[in-house]
Amino acid sequence: MTGFRNFFAAAAIAVAATVVAAPAQATPHSVIWGPGANLGVTETVKGHHSGFSVRNINPLKKALGGGFYDEVQYCSYNNPYGASANTPDGLEQSQTLTFFLFENGKDDISLFLIMDKWNDGSGSAANISVTSAGLAGTGVNVLVRDDPGDSSYAWNDATGAMNPDFRSWPCCTDGMVLGYLPDASESSWSINYSFNSYEGLNQARIWYLADAYENNPNQGFQSFQIPMNQLNTLVFRRIGETTAAVTAPAGLIFPLAALGLFAVRRRR
Repeated sequence: MTGFRNFFAAAAIAVAATVVAAPAQATPHSVIWGPGANLGVTETVKGHHSGFSVRNINPLKKALGGGFYDEVQYCSYNNPYGASANTPDGLEQSQTLTFFLFENGKDDISLFLIMDKWNDGSGSAANISVTSAGLAGTGVNVLVRDDPGDSSYAWNDATGAMNPDFRSWPCCTDGMVLGYLPDASESSWSINYSFNSYEGLNQARIWYLADAYENNPNQGFQSFQIPMNQLNTLVFRRIGETTAAVTAPAGLIFPLAALGLFAVRRRR
């Protein structure tokens, strides 16, 4: 009888374990692009079936001496090339919109947008509508402006939106750094770029780390490009952790319950 009771106790524990809520792991940041409307945080994207393409990405992070670059240092606006971003890894590219998430030494996340490249002999322009989900009222703002005097780089914290008008000249870049983006384990948000008009641009290039920096600090930066004619919508998104209850199958619960009753009767 002792062995039978032990078996029943173990089975009961197994059933209990199946009904305890278990937290799911946070998904990585992702970038989504393709035709259509802006995407909300909770909208399900099914890759090829929905017409959208999806890529999981990790923010760039880079050591600087005994610490790490922050977003201002990494942008290096106006130094050495005037009125331009001067990233230490030379991520600027001619006739290209360059995007990447960036993590500083305090684990703050920001989103870079750099248009064109300094001294490339050509200019470019883009009018972009930026909307968001999950960011209104969170204190997000433009951390770096290229150029500082451009009044169109005004983030509306109440609505989580802006309408920047970028223009680069043959000498210079244009762009901005937006942050800080919520990054607690439960944080969910999306930033949606819609391209109203553009000229002198051939592609967007997204830079990222394949693995989180802390897991592999020596990895090199990676990137992929998207032709501008495929870029009606570009979305950067983070989905936070969720808690889901997993219920034991009824076919398992009832036999175990019956075993329990049988054990009680035999004991009596």
